[in-house]
Amino acid sequence: MPARSSLFSLDQTYGPFDSWMIARGFVPTVMEEKWFIYTESGRLLFRRSWTGMLIYDVEAIWRDDQLYLGQVRVNRDPDQYGETDDEYDRRLLTYLIVVVLLGEHAPFPTKEEPTSEQAALQAWSLAGKASL
Repeated sequence: MPARSSLFSLDQTYGPFDSWMIARGFVPTVMEEKWFIYTESGRLLFRRSWTGMLIYDVEAIWRDDQLYLGQVRVNRDPDQYGETDDEYDRRLLTYLIVVVLLGEHAPFPTKEEPTSEQAALQAWSLAGKASL
């Protein structure tokens, strides 16, 4: 994680099955899968699959058979990641957990009221195949 970063709290606890789904992570197998997500040393790490840039570093603590996701450090190096809004990153990170790791459908979090075409392009560029 670069020195330029930001902190916020996710403060989410997941049930046993969802915890297992999250902890197993996600390894991309095709170009259309935009994230490499894995656990390491009590952290849930989100890297862009093409560049390897670390975008989200999430505290991941097991409490019996439930996974607690706490403090998030988000990359704020403008050469690596252009987003600057912590609240938007909280919504995007939650979306990635739900869609990529849990395999559920969720509406893509947009910053403003885009056209449906703009929203689809944003979802594809940030979540790739998982956004379908």
